[in-house]
Amino acid sequence: MLSRSANEARTWLYDVVVTPQGLGTLFATTQHSRALWQWHKQTVKLLESIKKEAGRTHEHYVLDYTHKRIAATYAQQTRHYDFPAGPILDQHTLFIKLLTDLRRNKNPSGTYHIISRGKLRTYHIYDRGYARLKSDKQKRLLRVLEREKKGQLSERYWLNPAYNYLPLQIEKWRERRLQHLIRVQKIIQG
Repeated sequence: MLSRSANEARTWLYDVVVTPQGLGTLFATTQHSRALWQWHKQTVKLLESIKKEAGRTHEHYVLDYTHKRIAATYAQQTRHYDFPAGPILDQHTLFIKLLTDLRRNKNPSGTYHIISRGKLRTYHIYDRGYARLKSDKQKRLLRVLEREKKGQLSERYWLNPAYNYLPLQIEKWRERRLQHLIRVQKIIQG
């Protein structure tokens, strides 16, 4: 269970629910992801991550920084991993880390260890500089980051510096083909 102690002033809970709409309901179920993390020494430190699909726990990760071990449960099987060198994150805290680095004018390029689907995977993030999206009517200059696994593009992020690097578009790639495209349609400032 995820909880927050009163004495952990810098502990945060990231909580997101993804609900398919329209035809998507034929292929996907509601996903609920939660990540408990700390802001520690100017970086993100993942403590626990839970992902539920259709109301059942699908993935659960607990990081033990005292013993430098990860308990990774996926599809009702638990594996244990030793900590590798470098940050260990899940999909959501990786994005939080990248955005905080950019906001602090720190280059986010580097090697990251992501816990996903019961395995600890190594990804490389590359800062590709600035470019414009062809689909962006305002022709904004956006920061482009790419995530690679085993030398192949897996994700590309188009980030808007004018909105604290809010992602305007996220592309998910597999075997050099675009699989998913997530695009912001409208930004309303309050």
